[in-house]
Amino acid sequence: IKDHHKLLDTQFPIPLESILAIVESKGRWEGELIQTTQDGRRIVVLSRWAIRQGTADGLPEILEINTDITTRRQTEEALRRASVYNRSLIEASLDPLVTIDLDGIISDVNSATELVTGYSRTELIGTDFSGCFTQPERVRAGHRLAFEKGFIRDYPLEMRHKSGHSTPVL
Repeated sequence: IKDHHKLLDTQFPIPLESILAIVESKGRWEGELIQTTQDGRRIVVLSRWAIRQGTADGLPEILEINTDITTRRQTEEALRRASVYNRSLIEASLDPLVTIDLDGIISDVNSATELVTGYSRTELIGTDFSGCFTQPERVRAGHRLAFEKGFIRDYPLEMRHKSGHSTPVL
């Protein structure tokens, strides 16, 4: 085990001895390693280790299977950065912004929406968008119109605060 990991300049998430102890006690281990390719690139691999019994000499062996997940990790990081960027765009608006799915269920809101409604983001996400307004049926009609035309403009509504007062929005 140590020879090929030395050749690949493997970086372990925990000491190798700890991994070997886990494999010995539980029969398996799974985790991510960083290794060096032949051309010197550093890659992330999903590594799965398992005890294999029944060898010719009767001694157990460790079977190690590695899968290169570098591209997946890079994609996940790009998505994380895009999410942070999108959140900053949404929060930059002083106006209430709400994102909804096709059924009108809230998937995200900015802090201005929290102020106007009096509800936290976690309270709003997963609820019916139309419930944030004084005229839910008018909101649903606007929602349908937006999907029919691709957009709506200058559609006056009033957002309802949990205390009962309302705020006109366009």
